Amino acid sequence: VIALNAVRAAEKMNARYLMVPTKSGGTARRISRLKPHGWILAWTDKEHICRFLNLSYGIYPMPTPMRSGNLPGIMLNNLKKLGLAQKKDIVIIAERRLSRQPGETDSMAILTVE
Repeated sequence: VIALNAVRAAEKMNARYLMVPTKSGGTARRISRLKPHGWILAWTDKEHICRFLNLSYGIYPMPTPMRSGNLPGIMLNNLKKLGLAQKKDIVIIAERRLSRQPGETDSMAILTVE
């Protein structure tokens, strides 16, 4: 459900990216099946997941150390450092926040780059 809503929100809001922090790649692949217009940026610290996600439609794996804290803020800062996002770009983040089970994406956020 979150994957579908993330894609719909991205299309309605003309979001530049759908960002997904992931341990398994499951949410990024579910979003990919819906063929969104923008890129899916899958943030993971697992090299084998990055290689696997390269085979999926529209997914660009972003190898990065995953640490606790303000993960959306960290991802946005990395986008700006890489020159992939500019002020007023809209990004959608789909992630697991409340669930303790891996693979259960339960949250979506719409953010504007500042």
